[in-house]
Amino acid sequence: MKKLHNNKLALGLTIGFSTIALATVGFSSWVISVVTGAEVSNINVQVADIKDKSVSITEAALLGTDSTFAFGPRSDDSAGSIQNSGTPVEDLTFGITYKVNITDVTQASLIGITATVAVSGDTAGNAYTTALTNNYFVSPLSGTATNLAGATAGAPVNTGTSGDDIYTTVTGTASPYTCTTIFTYKWGTAFSSLNPAVYVDSDSTVTDGSVAKTVEAVKAALTSLYAANGAKLTITLSPSVA
Repeated sequence: MKKLHNNKLALGLTIGFSTIALATVGFSSWVISVVTGAEVSNINVQVADIKDKSVSITEAALLGTDSTFAFGPRSDDSAGSIQNSGTPVEDLTFGITYKVNITDVTQASLIGITATVAVSGDTAGNAYTTALTNNYFVSPLSGTATNLAGATAGAPVNTGTSGDDIYTTVTGTASPYTCTTIFTYKWGTAFSSLNPAVYVDSDSTVTDGSVAKTVEAVKAALTSLYAANGAKLTITLSPSVA
């Protein structure tokens, strides 16, 4: 059996992040109603209470211990047609941290926090989008708003569990709340949701994906995926309030 190693296949893709954008949602009420009284000379003025329902997300940053993710062979893969012989190895998770600030918890009712992702980087960005479209991998985020955290009594709460595509933990019992969200990529249906190095040597019990189970076909797919190296992802976080 012909064996290929990841340094020859260039089976490694590490994505960096250029920007984490911040979003602020604010609502306030200031209403003056002029009502004519019983006498024409008297004007009754009604002024609504000021209700500050501002919610903002600040100090967003990549999680220092998990700031990149990589498409590569598994670290323990030392047999088969495609093997690990260097770095990067498979690391499909990354994390971000951020703070949720609620100006007046008696007025603001946080519904949740969502995020979108935009891809740039010219050729690399196009290759990333193409690989995603070809189902080489599954992204936890897209251009459509995805829920990161829910809320209880107007405050963010833990959402999901470890290992989910999106898993958020919240610390603090009052504003500002510190949130950590872990994102997990997955291999796509093109490889029957398996690491390509595992997929290529799988038996007939594993359903064939859109990429044939041959070294040549998997190598071509991974070469296409490698072209996404250097793509830039921009995550935009947005709070929602009632």
